[in-house]
Amino acid sequence: MRRTILAALLAASASASFAAPVPKEQLLVPPAGAEHFVVVSEAGKHGDEYKWTLPDGSIAYRESILLRGLIFEQDEVVKLDSSGRPTSFTVRGVTPSGDSAETFTIDQATARWKTTVDEGEAPASKGVYNTFGGTFLAGDATIPLFVKAGAAGVDLLPSGHGTLEPSGTTIAIAGVVGLAGLARRGTLKTSRVHLP
Repeated sequence: MRRTILAALLAASASASFAAPVPKEQLLVPPAGAEHFVVVSEAGKHGDEYKWTLPDGSIAYRESILLRGLIFEQDEVVKLDSSGRPTSFTVRGVTPSGDSAETFTIDQATARWKTTVDEGEAPASKGVYNTFGGTFLAGDATIPLFVKAGAAGVDLLPSGHGTLEPSGTTIAIAGVVGLAGLARRGTLKTSRVHLP
């Protein structure tokens, strides 16, 4: 009897831990008007990142990168409240580390998160959720919170404290060129993010 129960528990936990990531064919497809970013290096183009707004006001991101055999096929949806604080994150797809599934929600003042490496909850008032993974571009969703906080910074969930410090450097980009691997047409202002 014990062996039967143990075998059933092992089978259930094995199937849960080996759940397949969302295939790229089921990830979000950027609309024609989405902002388009190109991932490049001196060797050439490695992929694309897209950003657009969904009908409910959430911000959607789609990432497709192939860099020296490393594959990133992800989408991410970020919902912000009226003050710009994230109330939910959903990440789906695959990275070189495997399944990139991650969720974050706030329900009745309790923040809950689940990633491929941890899960937890805390009072939502304790800080702003800092994702474990997600698309490279989606970090821009919380930049206004850091800018508004100034030198005081922002407490982070699950832990930590972050500040954003303007560097005062403006880089004009003519055409599509690489800037830390991510580029777009226009002018970019660079900043540093400090996460102790």
